[in-house]
Amino acid sequence: MADSVSDSDINSGTKVDLVKLLSVFNWIRDHGEKQSGGEYVLGGLYASHDFDGYTLTLWDAGTRLDLFFHNRYKLDYQNRDQLLTFMRKVDVIFEQSCDK
Repeated sequence: MADSVSDSDINSGTKVDLVKLLSVFNWIRDHGEKQSGGEYVLGGLYASHDFDGYTLTLWDAGTRLDLFFHNRYKLDYQNRDQLLTFMRKVDVIFEQSCDK
């Protein structure tokens, strides 16, 4: 069964940075490679949104993050290593691309 974290700490007091995640989502949409299903991929992270744009999704092979309206979110992953790998990918894209 997958762990799920919503609106709480992920690991040792570290909060999910929604501004960073939104920046990374937008960067992937603007600079990633569009896939046949309509999602975009960059640096091993995929980005897509629902039909009205209120739910944004970032994912990789082991972790899925859904960002909902009013800054709510849901994380799904099987183990902590998958989550940490996902967050490292987010950090790399943010540091190399968005945080300039």
